[in-house]
Amino acid sequence: MKKMLYVTVLGCMAVLLQTPAMSQSAGADEPMNNDSFADSIQKFEALDAKGRTSLVESNRVRLERVRGLLLDKLLSKDEEVRFFAAYLLGQYRFPEAVDALAKSIALLDDRPRFAERLWDRFPAMEALVRVGSPSLPAMIRNLEQSDDPTVTELSLKVLYRIDGEKEIAQFRLKKAFAAQQDSKKKARLESALGILLDPKFRK
Repeated sequence: MKKMLYVTVLGCMAVLLQTPAMSQSAGADEPMNNDSFADSIQKFEALDAKGRTSLVESNRVRLERVRGLLLDKLLSKDEEVRFFAAYLLGQYRFPEAVDALAKSIALLDDRPRFAERLWDRFPAMEALVRVGSPSLPAMIRNLEQSDDPTVTELSLKVLYRIDGEKEIAQFRLKKAFAAQQDSKKKARLESALGILLDPKFRK
């Protein structure tokens, strides 16, 4: 199963980045080859400081390119492409992707589940949970600015799942409420707090 998921992720990357099995250049002349990069990591002990530094830098450039391409794909007209882009942004845990994912938090995959998928129903929401604490400010912002009940519910779920305890999520909301001066935003935060404290709220 793990091998199948790994192959699936590589296939997703090849499609999303529109490269033949990730073989296009990551930088000006640097090949983006997963196998050769993995081989370099395995030989890490044999490299000198210059070689290790070069390897780290090439990986940084590669990841920056991947991040930018995935953020572009999150705006694709193809809904399924958006699903995979959101999923992979979460897998890479890019903190720079938080704002874009927060705007797409209600992205819904409601297709019949004929086979196991890599995400449940809301891939952007799940990605924000995986990114972790860098997602928290964006979730507070969602709760302050949105009147969409789905956005509110999913943003609360992200807060809850990252902290792992309702009391911590409650503390964050109360702190945001106390700091907020705008009456409409305060009202939204107060409403969100009521939803969080409702025994029917499901994490």
